[in-house]
Amino acid sequence: MKKTIHVISHTHWDREWYMPHQNHNMRLVDLIDGIIEAFEDPDFKYFQLDGHYLPIEDYLRVKPYNREILSDLISSGKLRIGPWYILQDAFLTSGESNIKNLKLGIEKSRAFGKPSMIGYFPDTFGNIGQAPQILKKAGIGVAYFGRGVKATGFDNVVIDDYTSKNSELIWQSPNGDEVMGILFANWYCNGVDIPEETLALKEYMDKKIHDMEKYGSTSHLLLMNGCDHSPVQKNIGKIIKKANDLYQDYDFIHSNLDYYYECVKAESGDLDKVKGELRSQTTDGWWTLQSTSSSRYYLKRSNKVLEKDLEEVINPLFTLFVEKDLYPSEKIDYLYELLIQNHPHDSICGCSIDPVHEQNHRRFKDVSDGIDYLKDYAREKIRENTKVKAKGHPICLINTLPYERTREVDMVVRLDKTYFRGDFEEVYEKLSKKEYKNLALYDEDGRKIDLDVEFLGTRFAYDLPSNSFRKPYYANNFRLRFTLNLAGFEKKILYLRQS
Repeated sequence: MKKTIHVISHTHWDREWYMPHQNHNMRLVDLIDGIIEAFEDPDFKYFQLDGHYLPIEDYLRVKPYNREILSDLISSGKLRIGPWYILQDAFLTSGESNIKNLKLGIEKSRAFGKPSMIGYFPDTFGNIGQAPQILKKAGIGVAYFGRGVKATGFDNVVIDDYTSKNSELIWQSPNGDEVMGILFANWYCNGVDIPEETLALKEYMDKKIHDMEKYGSTSHLLLMNGCDHSPVQKNIGKIIKKANDLYQDYDFIHSNLDYYYECVKAESGDLDKVKGELRSQTTDGWWTLQSTSSSRYYLKRSNKVLEKDLEEVINPLFTLFVEKDLYPSEKIDYLYELLIQNHPHDSICGCSIDPVHEQNHRRFKDVSDGIDYLKDYAREKIRENTKVKAKGHPICLINTLPYERTREVDMVVRLDKTYFRGDFEEVYEKLSKKEYKNLALYDEDGRKIDLDVEFLGTRFAYDLPSNSFRKPYYANNFRLRFTLNLAGFEKKILYLRQS
């Protein structure tokens, strides 16, 4: 039976890694310019842009006038993008971030055309067990991956003692959902830099065909023409024609990963099954690079703090305690985009050069600043819609989680807030001399709460009204420390007053 060799023109595009982001980015512009030029050859049919969308966004920031050209290539199915926004490390990022990543990638890709609906994990350092469940929910039936199951290939070297007898297998999530798994048994670079000269091409292909047939379960074989940051091989059409002249038992075609999956699916029979996490189950974990789970711990900590802020503070506040029509979906999606830009496997894993991770830190700070705005906005709207039932300075506390919590509260309150324009010296003088005796904290039923109070001084700040210029003020600031129990999603009002 004649076999088909699917030649996939692609590049694995790490947005940042052994060079800073903008150095990689300038090379990305060169790459996509080269792809556009390659498509001038009618024999150059497809290019697979590494399973994520963000390279398109990065390119168009530099050359926005080429949007229509890219849109035509994508909508016609020639340039294959998505479905991810970025290629993340799913072990180090939250479930919500992973789903947001896929949702953003599909939505943004659809603005140009149909995304490439493949689960693409070419170089992630192990794969989460829920990946088939997530992919199936999104309408994706296949996962391509390079690590987590033996044998993986490194620098095109095939390793023996395979977990599955073929590169095609079934991958099952803990809930029972299944997708077809296609392992890059000879790595995703097994067809990089194919020579055009006849003798060199024959020698090259003899070796590659032998390696592909070692694991292929069907008459369709996968030759990945590209590697990390590799430029497009523009003469691939000529090479495919020459290969077809050299081999009578093989049909070489310029293909894409969606089509390859459909061909393999139509022929696949009884495949081996792997379940759950793919972390090289029968190895010492070397191929999943597990040391990246702890390298540059500060990156992991910053990311987790921001994910928890978005998922456990911002979303519950706006979902449960602010009017529905004020939910800031676009702003939240924007902050997730910024955060997810720090989730590529060479970024969040802490395995890049120092300038990359310095920029990661700056991105985290940008996300934090945006979250601070959303917290203030939520406070403002909750304050406007909260009725005060007793005398004193009201303090609103909300448990944004679904279970009961007892917390040591440490907070700052501002008393006697006084606005000013030109009389700031008089306002400051008056407030700084004011005395407060026996400040105490009470709940709505009048029960006194044990409280530690510290006067922090008379401080300057300002409000930013939505309908007028900023309003400066002075206030006397106090640090309050107390213990409070809150039920799941409970909102409680306390009152600070002089007893």
